Amino acid sequence: MMCSKAIVRFAFLTSLLVLSRLLPAQSIMVIGGDASVRNCYLNASSELNLLEPSARLLEPCDYALAHVPLSQRDIAAIHSNRGIILAALGRYTEALVDYERSIALIPDKAENFINRGNLYFYLGAFADAIQDYSHALTLSATLSHIALTNRGISHEQREELDAALADYLAALELMPGWPAAEERRVRVSEKIRASQNKRAE
Repeated sequence: MMCSKAIVRFAFLTSLLVLSRLLPAQSIMVIGGDASVRNCYLNASSELNLLEPSARLLEPCDYALAHVPLSQRDIAAIHSNRGIILAALGRYTEALVDYERSIALIPDKAENFINRGNLYFYLGAFADAIQDYSHALTLSATLSHIALTNRGISHEQREELDAALADYLAALELMPGWPAAEERRVRVSEKIRASQNKRAE
């Protein structure tokens, strides 16, 4: 059993990353709760679970929200975790509802805006994704490299290559040599050169 005052630090979601995909969703800290709270977190942060998601992963989240006494911030964190699982299941509308509930309860957490931005990205709403990543940048310096990289990927989808390159370079200033941003910087630089060469022909 999880101690009622135990602190569960939410970690990055792990998933297989390819250059055309976003960096993973981010998690939030939860204080309090019971085993269901911890299991909800574990389900949302397990690579295997998210690669092969099952609706059963939602059960501890649902139980915690229905039966466990939690603070407002912890309720928001559970909604964020459940949103991550719902998104992995492809239940995007429900995931959006959970993210927005979490944002309403704790509007100062960059993680929520990164997560919702990811969801907008996968829905093809790239302008909305860019707006959420930009807002996340105003809320957390520690997650800036994640928000910048995902915003860069969104700019790429809109063929805004110069903006994408600027974001990747800014992420690399924060995390020098970081492969996630460096590989994308190389890719978009090649796209820009190819476009310039084509115009010069």
